[in-house]
Amino acid sequence: MRLFLPILALGAIAHAQMQTQMIVTGPAPAEPVTLILNRWSGDDCAGTGFVRLPLPSDGKLTLPADRGAKCWEDDPLAGMAAMARDRAVAYLPAIEFQISEPVRIEMRPRRIVDVVVHPASARMADLARDDLAHTDWIWNHNLAGLTIRARFLKPDGKVSEASCGSVFEKGNNFVPGVINLYYGARGQNISCGENSAVFVHEVPALGDAAHELSHRLGLNQLDHNRDPRFDDGHTTNQRGFACNNVMWPLSETLVNQLSPGQAFWMGLSCGSFAAHHGACLRCAEEEGAASPCPSFIVGQQRELAVCGACIVPEIEKLTGAKVDTQGRNRLCDRETLRGALRARYRELRNNNGFQLGSRSERKFVARWMAEIQTVLMVESVAQLKDQQRADGIEYLRKVAEDRALSPEKRDYLRYSADKLKHFPDYRPRCEQAQAAAKSRPHKTPPASVPAAAPAPP
Repeated sequence: MRLFLPILALGAIAHAQMQTQMIVTGPAPAEPVTLILNRWSGDDCAGTGFVRLPLPSDGKLTLPADRGAKCWEDDPLAGMAAMARDRAVAYLPAIEFQISEPVRIEMRPRRIVDVVVHPASARMADLARDDLAHTDWIWNHNLAGLTIRARFLKPDGKVSEASCGSVFEKGNNFVPGVINLYYGARGQNISCGENSAVFVHEVPALGDAAHELSHRLGLNQLDHNRDPRFDDGHTTNQRGFACNNVMWPLSETLVNQLSPGQAFWMGLSCGSFAAHHGACLRCAEEEGAASPCPSFIVGQQRELAVCGACIVPEIEKLTGAKVDTQGRNRLCDRETLRGALRARYRELRNNNGFQLGSRSERKFVARWMAEIQTVLMVESVAQLKDQQRADGIEYLRKVAEDRALSPEKRDYLRYSADKLKHFPDYRPRCEQAQAAAKSRPHKTPPASVPAAAPAPP
């Protein structure tokens, strides 16, 4: 797990003209390798370097040794992470660069995240397979260095009534040492802070599993540069992020983005469930604290999704609610949603090692159109106020009486209508912003504690 950096003695590193050569093994030739150099730049050496380079056949990369050379002198919190598709995130502390011998990095296969799936029904099991294949694709596409190994239990109707507080009760089949995914539970999505259980509700949107599982993999707290109002790993309305980010829970998009900074935390932070199987970095969450980990925003792409309001046509017609067409989320349009699902199915179908629950493109699109449109209907009403909101709630109750709908959708619409009536700030996606952060199992130590280099997975 090493990078090659022919680096001279520490005093010589400070020359701005010096070039640093690296040899990386593991990724396929021409595969882009992303390097995150933490505590590398700035007058206070708190800045982060970010480079993405194609890997040549000989594995040699060249990086200018600029300000970082001086910043990395005697800093136990400084270091470099290397990230690539199909590879675990690899890390070297800066002290490794302060020797005259060559330093190399061998990027190993992705770390395995074991997930036991508790489906509420056979239909939910198929949806969970799709959602987990989607999660694995997102993690690999965004360089998190993790892959899912799922074991499905037999469908059990009791899952619909399970909760964070009841998973240890007899009959709920909680499995210690793995993440337990209860798929098809009544209510809202939630990642339990006090144990390794996560819940996806009975009308999921594709991407819900990615969001909740990512909470358990380190995205459940502040980074050291974040607004303290969002101390749960969410990116909603945070500068630089958009609603196609996996951790933006109040979106109506088909999520597909994690920043390299978020991926770093998932693969290396002690708050990640993956840290159960290797060493980790003690990432700071205190505002302005020195940290061995970058902020979540590092490397975030700027070509971001539209994040406007989404009012589905039936709610717009009923209430007269209007949204700016430039701000409208395009997935409110059925044809656009259908096209996006077709394209995503083709991506997932080619994701080696993951069998989808939907055996054809037609089935995949039909299933997820129905699920996502139901969630969008509730999201549309959640944005309304006063009489428009009251009219929307009554419409949801009326739709819930349609016996052509599945029992899960009818129950979800009734549940959501009650919540919308009694809680003005209710949203149907990820429950209670503080749930994952308040009692998380990995307490972050002070940033002054030196960071440990992760052992090979």
